[in-house]
Amino acid sequence: MLQYMRERASSIMIKGILALIILAFIFLGIGNFRNRQNATAAIVNGERITAREYQDSYQRLLNIYRRQFGDAVDRIIDKLNLKQQAMDRLIANRLILQKARQLGIVVSEEELARSISSMPVFQNNGRFDKSLYTRILQSNRMTPASFEYQHKLDLLAEKLRRLITDNVMVSEEEARQWYDWQNTEVKIKTAIFKSDVYTDVNPSDSDIAEYFEQHKERYKTPEKRKMEYVRVAPDKYIDKVDVTDDEIKDFYYDHNDRYTKEKTVRARHILIKVDKDADEKTVEEKHKQALKIYDMIVNGQKDFAKMAEKYSEGPSAKDGGLLGTFKKDDMVAQFSEKAFSMKEGDVSKPVRTQFGWHIIKVEKINEASVIPLSRVMETVAKSRNLAVVSTDFFTRTDTLKGIENGDELVKKAFELEEGDISDVIELAGEYYVFQVVKVLPPSVPELAAVKERVLADLKKELQTKRAEAEAVVTLDKIKSGATLEDACKGTKATVVTTGFFKRFGAIPGIGMEPELVKAAFTLSKNKAVPDDVVKGKSGYYLPVFQERRLPPDEDFKEKKDMIIKNLLMRKKNEVFMAWIADARAKSEIKIEDGYI
Repeated sequence: MLQYMRERASSIMIKGILALIILAFIFLGIGNFRNRQNATAAIVNGERITAREYQDSYQRLLNIYRRQFGDAVDRIIDKLNLKQQAMDRLIANRLILQKARQLGIVVSEEELARSISSMPVFQNNGRFDKSLYTRILQSNRMTPASFEYQHKLDLLAEKLRRLITDNVMVSEEEARQWYDWQNTEVKIKTAIFKSDVYTDVNPSDSDIAEYFEQHKERYKTPEKRKMEYVRVAPDKYIDKVDVTDDEIKDFYYDHNDRYTKEKTVRARHILIKVDKDADEKTVEEKHKQALKIYDMIVNGQKDFAKMAEKYSEGPSAKDGGLLGTFKKDDMVAQFSEKAFSMKEGDVSKPVRTQFGWHIIKVEKINEASVIPLSRVMETVAKSRNLAVVSTDFFTRTDTLKGIENGDELVKKAFELEEGDISDVIELAGEYYVFQVVKVLPPSVPELAAVKERVLADLKKELQTKRAEAEAVVTLDKIKSGATLEDACKGTKATVVTTGFFKRFGAIPGIGMEPELVKAAFTLSKNKAVPDDVVKGKSGYYLPVFQERRLPPDEDFKEKKDMIIKNLLMRKKNEVFMAWIADARAKSEIKIEDGYI
């Protein structure tokens, strides 16, 4: 990779940037590219899984999901838990390999070649086409060696799977039970109590304020960050240029004195305000008040942030007293002298400033240092006319426009403090360095800012409660002997008789309501109504059993062989997955930090 970059560079500008990136590899904890790829990601029964294997596994999964979901994958990537999936697959593969060796199971080169050449995707007019094979692998960012290694693992796994699941069987009776369960149908009559029909719900301002106080966390804005980044794309620089080791070192050391980082402290405080012209008695009373709070924190082991929310009279109270990260000159002298003399985790006795008495808690200390080479890239980029891109504020779940796999930058941005500059990060063949320029901590807005949303939520909750209450009263009437229609008189409910429906899918006349389906299949002639009303997507249901219908024998006989085949495949897969889980539980496995 580094040689490629040397050969593709074209100007003084890229020479400087190359120097930065190469030096970052040489002098920082990143290590050089080859060593990084060969780093250990996990150890399974004494056998290494390399970082390169892990990255390949992760990329294959990402490509699969990207083909399935397109650009939407960037919005759901955290929910997919790709890191865990990638590692789980590698560990399973390693356990399969180890067991295959133990049992003497092998896949010959002839078997591998025969299997690959028989794949229709690599065939042209029914015959294996090597050039087509190469092109398809290249389009999926795979080499023949990596694909053949993975396919060999798949063949080994299938051989081991056949051995482990050889005795798994599915009887005709088992198949019939499964078929009946899947295809039995029921029909119900149900009262529908839709929440939105209760339009006479009109909460007062005091109701809204009380609801907001009780549910403040619901309206808390998520933490947001803003960053500036530089992108270096080696493909843009096509003229060759030599970058010698001496030039690289000279570039760094000639500018080293320009890049120093002052000591900073991240702290919280509790402020008890005192007017600067207050008399001695008032000052002392406020001091005693601050000492009492200090004692509750230190000796009573109270949470500092919660105490700040409760007692602090400063603007940061709503954020638990958080001041963020600051330099010594950023604060008034008395405050800074104390904060910068403390250790991480220390809580100070009250300190007097022109604003009042402060109780300080130091959460993190960043010692003064010379900034590593990768951390000055943003400044160098400006001096060499590279574009410095400023993002909008973003949350942990947002995506960054114009950056492939930008979720990785978002994740790393939330690992840094305000003002921190990232290491060199490689994404899709391009290099990024960014600085977190601003952090907006989570905060509860004023009621006025979210009043419409609070009102809508409160009305919806009150409407839902009205619907539930009316449904419960109606159910009690039915349990006492009333018909569904009679019990619903005087209510806002509508009564619907459905067609027949199965356990999976929509209910005729109603749509998708999984909880109603679940309740309906618990009913029978002997138990026509449920014990409780059923909560649906937009209100409550009160179902009454009408009829149950089993699938006809002829249908089962016609589909029996296919059902047994599918059930057998599923059972074998379950048995094999259970074997993998058991083998993993009995194995010695160590996963290095940062890989899940």
